[in-house]
Amino acid sequence: MKTFKIDVALLIVFLTGLAYGTTYIYQFFFLHYYHLPAMFIDLNTNILTGTLFPLILLITAILMYIGFIMVIVKGKGSFFESKKLWTIPLGACFIALGGAWIVGGTYPEKKEEYMVIKQNKELFVVITSYKDNLVIAPLDIKKESIKPKFQTIEMKDAKDTEAIRFKDGITVDKVRSSNELKKEIVQKATQ
Repeated sequence: MKTFKIDVALLIVFLTGLAYGTTYIYQFFFLHYYHLPAMFIDLNTNILTGTLFPLILLITAILMYIGFIMVIVKGKGSFFESKKLWTIPLGACFIALGGAWIVGGTYPEKKEEYMVIKQNKELFVVITSYKDNLVIAPLDIKKESIKPKFQTIEMKDAKDTEAIRFKDGITVDKVRSSNELKKEIVQKATQ
């Protein structure tokens, strides 16, 4: 039987691409919950490192599990002697991408702790960071919800900031329609 050898450079390229892909998918669905556009996805080294490490652990665990099963089933032989070895990275890729989709979409619903900023007697919630800025949204403390009306501020300008725990998380108000915006503009023009 032929032994399958993986080139280390190919493995590094594969894991790097997978890390970028899973990070992008996670961030896309995370921001989608708050109605933020994909332009706020920031694939920096801190975020990628946080994605790549669990990804390597996941793939290693999957390979060890399958290798262990093959030794038990076959009773002998090496995992890397399999002719269908290419299916393992493909399966790991789908698991990682699917996991990023699920976690990115469900994490914001369950997130309870947020940074709250007080500016000009108004409260804002920090949704995410983007480059050297914070993306914030106005907080309605009574309803424990935010309006999808975002602005960015520099991190150094976030002076009065406190971590606050919301028991049931924060909900996001629905996005207004263009008709509602037109009515608001007409009302302001007539005043």
